[in-house]
Amino acid sequence: MNNSIAAIILTKNEAKHIVRCIRSLEGICDEVIVVDSLSTDNTCELAESMGARVYRNPWKNYATQFNYGVYECDIQSEWIWRIDADEFLEGNLGDSMKRTLVQCDMDVNGVYVRKRIDFMGRPLLHGGWYPSYHLKVFRKGHGDCENRWMDEHIRLFDGKAITVNEGNQVDANLNNLTWWTEKHNGYATREMADMLMMEYAMDAKA
Repeated sequence: MNNSIAAIILTKNEAKHIVRCIRSLEGICDEVIVVDSLSTDNTCELAESMGARVYRNPWKNYATQFNYGVYECDIQSEWIWRIDADEFLEGNLGDSMKRTLVQCDMDVNGVYVRKRIDFMGRPLLHGGWYPSYHLKVFRKGHGDCENRWMDEHIRLFDGKAITVNEGNQVDANLNNLTWWTEKHNGYATREMADMLMMEYAMDAKA
């Protein structure tokens, strides 16, 4: 069975994170695809120096940009790994994933991994934050990103998903507290957009 993996990373001005992210994928992912939203720093140059293929595409929302990577970036690998620029693989996650993909049944089209969030340099290990499992790896042609403005997930079209319990996919953003505040204000706006879209859809059916 083909266990080759392509990572899709979305970027905009991620020079602070992109090298760490791609370095954690070395020996694990056969292709690294960066879909860049017209960065004004040297994100693209750094990614290319690390061996990534860089595509530039204007930003609409996360789902649209990620699916551009899925459908428009000539991925040759059997599997796709969703990883953000400010994330990286830790521990034995990558090697465990490679073994799992070799051994899994043909009706397995997705894999959950354990995610850890670090806030201002410290891991969030309580209050339900950890361990948290997310569908991050899926078989090409059998899934994509659901079309939402907020809290978008990978959806499988068919088959089943399994879980890898070794290592972590770590979300460890290095920006300051002002950046965090602005990010979550943006989340509130995106959540409102999803709620409005749901309301209009219900009105149209009535």
